[in-house]
Amino acid sequence: MHKKSKIIAFLSLVLMSAAFARNPEQTTNNAGGKWAYKVSEDKLTGAQFGIFELTADEPMTEGIRSGFPLFTIMCGGGNSPKWVNSKLLSPVVLGRPDISSAFDVPQQIVRLRADNKIKVHAWNIAEDFRTLFVDKGATREFLNSKDARIQFRDVSEHVQVAIFSPGEINRDMVNKACGNAFK
Repeated sequence: MHKKSKIIAFLSLVLMSAAFARNPEQTTNNAGGKWAYKVSEDKLTGAQFGIFELTADEPMTEGIRSGFPLFTIMCGGGNSPKWVNSKLLSPVVLGRPDISSAFDVPQQIVRLRADNKIKVHAWNIAEDFRTLFVDKGATREFLNSKDARIQFRDVSEHVQVAIFSPGEINRDMVNKACGNAFK
């Protein structure tokens, strides 16, 4: 795939993600532990998609804004998931990017602690500067942990840590919605 095609595919995924997040036609079910699972349908194509959501254990603040971070996993595109998207939604504005991706998308260096193992990742920053797009490997690490912490910088360049308890997710529901993406 050429660079231009990859950029267009990435931007399409971002736009689909934003459109699906605003869809009011969602029913919510428990997906194990503190996880919620929403099922909805794209009004244009009729394709079903699902969103797994996990709210952080503690709120965070930057002095002006505060709230609970949210980790989401979105899967959709019919019987066999054609796309998977994971992201961290921050209640505080993110700090400036550390680097740019190969497609010139701004990225912030984050640290993910999953069951006391720390790994460093570069996650894409959305235009709203409140959303970090999480790579598939980091999502797998997150899902396979009982205790997860994500460290990033806010707009004041202070370190923020979002604390989650992802361990009790219903893996059968994830596999049914997202296929083999996180096995």
